[in-house]
Amino acid sequence: MPILLSSKKILCVVIVFFDFDIIRKTLDFLIQNSHQYDLVVVENPSEFTENLIKPYIISLLESGKINSYILFDKNITNNAIEVVLDSEQLISWSNYGYVLLTDGDLTVNNNSWLQEELNVLSHHSDVFACAVGLDMSNLPIQTFPDAKQWIPAPIQEHDDYTETLTGIHLILLETGSLLQFLDWRKKNRLKFVDSTLHNFCYQVLHKKWVIVKESKAKHLTWDSYQDLNHPYTQLKLSKNLTQTWKHDNYSSYTVYCKDKTLKVEYYSSSKETSNLPKDILQNIKTIVKKEKDMKNSVVQKFRKLNLKTLQMFNIFDHKRYFDVQLKRSSFDYPYKLHLGCGNIKLSNWINIDGDPLVEAVDIVWDLSKPIPLNDKSCQLLYCEHFLEHLDIDQGLCFLAECHRLLKDDGVLRIAVPSLEYILEKYHSPHWKNQDWLSLPEYQFIKTPAEMVNIAFRWWGHQWLYDREELHRRLKEVGFEMIKDVQWGCSDIPELRNIETRKDSMLICEAWK
Repeated sequence: MPILLSSKKILCVVIVFFDFDIIRKTLDFLIQNSHQYDLVVVENPSEFTENLIKPYIISLLESGKINSYILFDKNITNNAIEVVLDSEQLISWSNYGYVLLTDGDLTVNNNSWLQEELNVLSHHSDVFACAVGLDMSNLPIQTFPDAKQWIPAPIQEHDDYTETLTGIHLILLETGSLLQFLDWRKKNRLKFVDSTLHNFCYQVLHKKWVIVKESKAKHLTWDSYQDLNHPYTQLKLSKNLTQTWKHDNYSSYTVYCKDKTLKVEYYSSSKETSNLPKDILQNIKTIVKKEKDMKNSVVQKFRKLNLKTLQMFNIFDHKRYFDVQLKRSSFDYPYKLHLGCGNIKLSNWINIDGDPLVEAVDIVWDLSKPIPLNDKSCQLLYCEHFLEHLDIDQGLCFLAECHRLLKDDGVLRIAVPSLEYILEKYHSPHWKNQDWLSLPEYQFIKTPAEMVNIAFRWWGHQWLYDREELHRRLKEVGFEMIKDVQWGCSDIPELRNIETRKDSMLICEAWK
């Protein structure tokens, strides 16, 4: 039975962290409309939690001003929202028509903003998310000269709304649309960040992301950014984007409701852990700790852990592990693997993808994990438009795994978008002369800068390569002979005419 029981048609989830004064202002503002929604406060802990933030939020809970308070054991940034929304224990989604998601540092100077959002969503079925735009008056351009670039330019003006991208700024979504996103995000192993939501909106649903016309929100943290010596500003500057948002840190948490408190232990696959013996759980935690404590580079770390250890580390994949062992017996040895096949099925190859709904797939497998095949068991490996979807650490592990799988005369062929080509187009007056930009869903792109940003950030892209970078990473994992090749061309018959994407502009073959 879900912990959070509904009494209203809207669920509001706000995530807070660090600055007590900002948190208090934000929650006081949200409480003004709490008659319209169930208010859930999610906190990432800080040095101010125990003495200031927690007592204040508990007092709101006890007075009935909020519905629940979820406090994580560690600061895991936006992964906290991911955990809450993915949990089957917390929310009864069928009770809510809408979900309001917001960062905990925003206020609006009127009480009509929510009705504006509801009006937009109820009258425009082509809108995925409706947010409140930001008041630019306190944008910290003196301390952060690039701050003007933090706010994307409007895409198009409409009578009832402005189409533009935003962060998690009081965004209202229909519950069904959010659940579609959550399912898609998990299947594609993507992070819960605003860019992932944007991609789903435009690339999957082909809908719009908009803001209301009248109301504006004040971004309270921008006031802190005016002072480079402010503790929160220094905290922001101490970490890069990847460290802040694109990490794999998760945590247990405590749910506080008015009449009960529940401690929820979180592991990498929380559903499965509930039925495992305590000694196995302890063993898993020990292995995870050892893996995190290793000081070597990611490739050295990958090579030092043998397959048996990695199988144990991924204990929850044991069923799929044996599925792979059984299925592979029907293919000729040495194997030819088509990695990240998507909807493209290559005859006489083992087509592998992480999406079980893909019809072309022979074996369902998460390719960010080790592939359960023996060393030197493959003759040919091929992937097209897959490597760029892995962050650099995952990418190095993947390439190291390819090197391990190949026979001594085996070949890996990789086709990816070319960073060189993208930047050439950026400087060209004919930058729109690209196949993908001719598609209807990309006609909103107005400038070369917008095109470049989309190439870097959309579709789950994590790391784009030019020729030098791709060669360097292949050499780092042990490949010595690397050759650039043309689209569809190869000295190896099985690797000819194998590309399907016209925008595969960077293709190389690496021999072991």
